[in-house]
Amino acid sequence: VRLILNDTVYCNVGDSLTREFNLSPIVKAQFELPNGCVPYNAVIENTTIGGQTYFLDFGDGTTSTDKVPVKLFPNAGTFRVKLVVSDANSCNLIDSTFRDILVQGAPTAAFTFAPVTPVENTPTTFTNNSSPDAVNFAWSFGDGEGLETSSRVAITHQYNQTGIFDACLLAINASGCTDTLCLPVEALVVPRLDLPNAFTPLGPAPNNQIVVR
Repeated sequence: VRLILNDTVYCNVGDSLTREFNLSPIVKAQFELPNGCVPYNAVIENTTIGGQTYFLDFGDGTTSTDKVPVKLFPNAGTFRVKLVVSDANSCNLIDSTFRDILVQGAPTAAFTFAPVTPVENTPTTFTNNSSPDAVNFAWSFGDGEGLETSSRVAITHQYNQTGIFDACLLAINASGCTDTLCLPVEALVVPRLDLPNAFTPLGPAPNNQIVVR
């Protein structure tokens, strides 16, 4: 704020004086924190209007005075997170708000496969034994092929070559929490050689071909 005084009677004609002051907004405590999955490394988005000091109670016996804290929830449950904001220069001095945060436990991915000892040129059958709260599944058979499904029905997969493959199952519950299990699966594939009754290398097909299966 600047005050200007003009008076032509005085030698200096005029004079001015400037003063600064702070106008604090009304304090309004607010923050964003979505639900999460165990272990939940929560980042609080502090959207408070005004405020000079902050106090967060996470509802599990821990607190923070950081404006943008990071909080680890290692256990599942519902936690009432409360934010208290204050500013001694504002008209309302202090404001508070809270949110109930759901930290969801993850499902348990589990499966078995057969035959455990590989049988020549035999598909592998995978049986889904994941926990009941899992509702969606993503299979990866370790050979570049996979399957996404909501069914628990046993599935079969034919490997195209001999080897040990890292087969994985990703289980997802209704809250989007996940768990993964991977197991080594051995496959035994022996190519079959089909020879035609008459082989004429320079003749027409199919007698000029050897087919490997």
